[in-house]
Amino acid sequence: SAFALEPGLALFLAGIGVTVAGICLGLLLAPRWAWPDRVRAEPERPEERADWNWPWLFVLPPLIVVLQLAGYPLKWAGVAPTLWLAFGVSIGSGVASVVLAWHILCRRAGKPASALGLRWPHWKPHLVLLPVLAYPLSLSLICLAILFQLTVLKQPLPPPQASMKAIRAITDPALRILTIVAITVAAPIAEEILFRSVLFRGLRHRWGFAAAMLVSAAVFSLAHLDLEHAGPIFMLGLVLAFVTAESESLYPGMVLHAMVNGVAVWAAWKFPMA
Repeated sequence: SAFALEPGLALFLAGIGVTVAGICLGLLLAPRWAWPDRVRAEPERPEERADWNWPWLFVLPPLIVVLQLAGYPLKWAGVAPTLWLAFGVSIGSGVASVVLAWHILCRRAGKPASALGLRWPHWKPHLVLLPVLAYPLSLSLICLAILFQLTVLKQPLPPPQASMKAIRAITDPALRILTIVAITVAAPIAEEILFRSVLFRGLRHRWGFAAAMLVSAAVFSLAHLDLEHAGPIFMLGLVLAFVTAESESLYPGMVLHAMVNGVAVWAAWKFPMA
């Protein structure tokens, strides 16, 4: 839909976004500055290093998308597309992708599951503080990405995602439960293992933090096959990679990812729009 912002208002909103992002980032980094010995993660053990072979870095993460597209042959075979089927395929593809990643990168390589980042943060408060503080950081960066699309790229305001449009119409309690499981549990777990553990940590082992964060966020955004929301999803990918690096654990990122998805689902049901 057409949507225009006055330059002065756009600049004001951008200033608010940058300010909020800066405050949140400062609060996220404050424990590291205040208690460096407590917060600093222990060095990785050799068997926990994300030294995956190159092909797996870019084969395993997009696999979840490829498996989700398996629903199309079912449609061509005459199976009626339903949300039950869509969420079932989504959960199944996530489980299959994670099991395959664990088998290839851990079991076959003789590595523990902690090599995938499935371990508690060294500083336990990070499990709560990082998601709570990173959530407003994510929102501010997402808003900045939308402002960039509106004012610099001169693109229209992106409509709600297709998945959110479908979710709004759900009234069946059982289907709502399946929706919550698929979007706020299965998707965050699978995507954090594939995009933050396999891809981000694997690239960081070779290219360093900055390059790994940018590339993993870009792949994460492209994997959603949603160009209208590519910018906001990219920003979320940056924050999730930062949270993973700061805690050296996938769990805070999983919690944050679940919060972002869960609030979106709640908003779709609480404030349905035409």
